[in-house]
Amino acid sequence: MNRYAAALPLALLLAGCSSAPDDTAHPSVLIERVPPRWVQADQHVVAYGTVSASTAGTYTVSKAVDGQVAQVRVAPGDHVRQGQPLLDFQVSAALQSTLQQASTALAAARREQARIHRLAADGLAAPDQLSLADKTAADATAAFKAASSEVGGTPQQMLTAPFDAIVSAVPASTGQRTAAGAPLVVLARRDALIVQCGVEPSEIGRLAVGQAVELKPLVGGIAMAGTVSRVGTSVNEATHLVDVDVGTSAGLFKGLPYRAVISAGSVAGWQVPAGAVQDDESGAHLFQVHGSSAVRVVVQRLPAEVDGGVLVSGRLDPHRDVVSAGAYQLSDGASVRGPGPTTAAASGGAQ
Repeated sequence: MNRYAAALPLALLLAGCSSAPDDTAHPSVLIERVPPRWVQADQHVVAYGTVSASTAGTYTVSKAVDGQVAQVRVAPGDHVRQGQPLLDFQVSAALQSTLQQASTALAAARREQARIHRLAADGLAAPDQLSLADKTAADATAAFKAASSEVGGTPQQMLTAPFDAIVSAVPASTGQRTAAGAPLVVLARRDALIVQCGVEPSEIGRLAVGQAVELKPLVGGIAMAGTVSRVGTSVNEATHLVDVDVGTSAGLFKGLPYRAVISAGSVAGWQVPAGAVQDDESGAHLFQVHGSSAVRVVVQRLPAEVDGGVLVSGRLDPHRDVVSAGAYQLSDGASVRGPGPTTAAASGGAQ
């Protein structure tokens, strides 16, 4: 038999096999599905910060004259009462000399005034001498008061706390010579402590003064309620965040760290499982089931917290289930299989 004739049946058999339908060319994907739900959820902005003194509650102790710090009596973090000593201050030698000269001149003018008045009583001083002595004494008194006022009282002074406060900083040190107006001690009112938080610039548009805040201490302790008291208008160059101040009537301790959960209103959208939302080079998307096919829907994640999922916006069909498991294997139009439809109608509808 011709060997080619013998091979013909085998070739026909193979050809028949290759022309048979290929059930694996477009396999279906096993999925799980849930109905989309239209919900309204609270938005929160989470920030972290530490307790510090508000700008309005800060007071700087200084002297309007040159001088020297004789002794510092407090340290940063100390709690001080009104009238409690903060430091001992001594005015400069030049000012002390000016005050001494004014004091000496005043004493001399008063002695001369008293002498002229005695002479006038005995008829031995002319009226113009009496007037001149009185004027000289008055001028010397004014000069001494001016010198004393410039010095701030006596050459050696004790500076005290003007109110109950916390010592925020002590720029001065014992023995240091200071210029007029130089900060010596910085105080913070006890009732003016705030939690200064740093917020991402992209989140600032959602914040406003008066919003409720839950403050949670990071070192352990009970959460407390607060409110946003200030929203910064520029980026902090040190942190690259925007400063947001949170005030509270509860007791705070300067320097302690807190986590602030700020209530930033509410937002409505579709609640779907977190695993339903996928990301690729074109952005976020999910798949809905139409018959036995997957339909790709572009979505945007919304900044809100929902139980058991995420909140998204997009053109979802409220009557089609969302692929909750297996979405990572899908493309637009892919065949799907799994439990039957669960959606007769979505909960609510897009508003």
